[in-house]
Amino acid sequence: MKSLRSLLIISAAVALAAGCKTKHSSPPGAKDATAATNAPPVASAHQVTPGSEIRGEISRVNAAARFVVLGFPVGVMPSKGSVLGVFRQGVKVGEIMVSGPQRDTFTVADILKGECRVGDETHP
Repeated sequence: MKSLRSLLIISAAVALAAGCKTKHSSPPGAKDATAATNAPPVASAHQVTPGSEIRGEISRVNAAARFVVLGFPVGVMPSKGSVLGVFRQGVKVGEIMVSGPQRDTFTVADILKGECRVGDETHP
C-alpha cells in the first residue's frame, strides 16, 4: 500500500512537470503580435519629437560673466548650441545657449536674455 501511494505521488509530480514544459505555439502563418507594421505613424497635434523632454535645472549662476551651470537627469543632455528657455514658476524669465563644457550630468550655458537664478527650470 505504501509503495502504491509513493508511485502515485511520483507519477503525479512527473505529469505536472511535463505539463509545465509544454510550449504553446501559434498556428502556421499567424503573425507575431510584437512584429513591426509597415503602417506610417499617425500624426498628432501633441506628437512627441526627439529632444522635447530635455528639462534641466540651474545649479550655479555667474551673473558677472553671464553664464550658468545646468544639471540634467542621467542620459538627458542638450547638444552644444541648443537654445533653452529659463522658467521660474512656469513663467519664462530668460533664455540661454548651451556652450559647454559638459561633464557627467552638468553643462555650461551662456545667458542670452533675462535673469537666471539657482533652481530655475530650463527646457526648449
